[in-house]
Amino acid sequence: GAFQAGALLASGIVLLRLAGALPVLRWSQWPLRLLVLVGLLLFVAVAAACAWFGAGWLQYPSGWAKPLILVIEAAATLSIAASLSLLVIGDETETER
Repeated sequence: GAFQAGALLASGIVLLRLAGALPVLRWSQWPLRLLVLVGLLLFVAVAAACAWFGAGWLQYPSGWAKPLILVIEAAATLSIAASLSLLVIGDETETER
């Protein structure tokens, strides 16, 4: 569900940008870079913590599976939305084309 939600969120961002309601998205903006990376970084951090402290790679401790999966999915959704938005409307302005 993270990719579908991220694609839907990205389409809303693209529409807002095309309507002029959002500024140009630039890769040079550090919050945007962080948002693109947060999904992957959080997934790797949770997987490594589970492997280190638990029974293995993504073997969640009992009682923690649902919250950890929801956090990973939410972070992946935002990361995918930022990535897709940058691919469609990022960096280039009308005068640069």
